[in-house]
Amino acid sequence: MGGAFDDRHVWVGAAAALAPDLTAATPGAGTGTAAPPPYRIEREVEDLDAIVRSVGGGAYVHGSSSGATLALLGASIGVAVRGLSVFEPPFRVPGARPVPDGYVDRLVEMTGRGRRGEAVSYFMTEVVGLSQETVEDVRRSSEWPDLEAMAHTLVHDATIMGDGAVPVELLSSLPLPVLVLDSSASPAWLRDAAAATAQALPDAWHRSLPGTFHNVAPQTLAAALVDFFLQPRAGTAEA
Repeated sequence: MGGAFDDRHVWVGAAAALAPDLTAATPGAGTGTAAPPPYRIEREVEDLDAIVRSVGGGAYVHGSSSGATLALLGASIGVAVRGLSVFEPPFRVPGARPVPDGYVDRLVEMTGRGRRGEAVSYFMTEVVGLSQETVEDVRRSSEWPDLEAMAHTLVHDATIMGDGAVPVELLSSLPLPVLVLDSSASPAWLRDAAAATAQALPDAWHRSLPGTFHNVAPQTLAAALVDFFLQPRAGTAEA
């Protein structure tokens, strides 16, 4: 389950790396016309449940960023998850950049008026915390049109995250093992959010993997998932 700007193609590399051991289903954000408002998280959970059922039930689930939050929510309300892994759910722990007031309303206004590029820039600078110079570099890249095409899904991302607080009550009730991952090159607040997530879970393993900003290589991710899902009590994870 992906986060902001993650369409299903983002996971092709990880799916290929998993293929010797596991079969992967790779949903993601759509680039087509946005569904009529209001957006509802319940529909996302129903989609996750349908995917799990389509592969026979009892699937392992991995979620990244806001997709991690969605995966945790789905598992908490009865989706048939056998094991769960989450990568850097972006909860707003101390030290994190505060989300701007009226953030969702601004995104709705921008995307509703067709100002998709402005919405992407707003998200990257005011929410992710990238510099304007970095965003301008991305704007000049070949990936920018794809980001604009998914701009409407930023509202979905924001809705999933809600107020951004660590959902301690939800996490404390999860009755299954959870692997919590972060990248060694991510900002401190994202790594702290991963640690806080693991601390709130009753049955969790926390690992830091070598990677880049809010990302790790497909082969690195796949190795960690196979190790955890197929040998969930192996002593390779940090407590």
